[in-house]
Amino acid sequence: MNPIEIYRYDSWCSFKSDIISELFTDGIFQEGKYLFRGHSSSDWQLTSSYDRHNFPIDKFSKLIEMFKSECEWLHVDKTVMNNEKYFIAFSQHHGIPTRLLDWTYSPYIASFFAFSDVVLVDESTDKIAVWILNTESGIWTHELGVEIINIPSVGNLRIRNQNGCFTLSCTQHRTLENYVKNVSEKCSGWALRQCILPSTEYLKAIPDLNSMGINWSKIYPGIEGCVASSLLNWRCQNLNQG
Repeated sequence: MNPIEIYRYDSWCSFKSDIISELFTDGIFQEGKYLFRGHSSSDWQLTSSYDRHNFPIDKFSKLIEMFKSECEWLHVDKTVMNNEKYFIAFSQHHGIPTRLLDWTYSPYIASFFAFSDVVLVDESTDKIAVWILNTESGIWTHELGVEIINIPSVGNLRIRNQNGCFTLSCTQHRTLENYVKNVSEKCSGWALRQCILPSTEYLKAIPDLNSMGINWSKIYPGIEGCVASSLLNWRCQNLNQG
């Protein structure tokens, strides 16, 4: 079996109706068995902000150490300061490029990120992608080099509202795709699946997701979320009429 699969859907409705039955043989959603990540372009790879900049991999820990030193005079929660993984997530939340990659336990939240970025960023893309990570494939371990980590939402409500978690890479591979190919012989079944949909399906997906309570106002509570929601809805109306 190929450790990286590609599924193509012709509509939001077909994706939404098929995704649960294709992933779960009994048709019942089991939170935590799979992770999801949305990309507004199917051409994008699964790469962290640090690796996208092509920064030296062996210098990553030094960057985190320097930021931690700068934070010592601030009132950062001790649980965060004293836990390496928590502090890396804290660093990313505040704009430091890290080797973390954001995921969510919800296929719908992942879809929202993919479709809303198509509208807000206004990039020319024909296809969006929802990536799926199979947590039971046996390769997401610290020993092999990429692990799944869950971070408590201390000082970061976005993690809770996104139903989020992360993968953390400590390998020489700058993409998860390359990592999976490198350890494919240790993989039990498929490890990653890319679901590709037409980007124009945002006209159906965004109102549908909003009816589920998935929107910027809920994900990013506060003025920032209100701004993003207003812009998204305004852009959708204009694009639909134009």
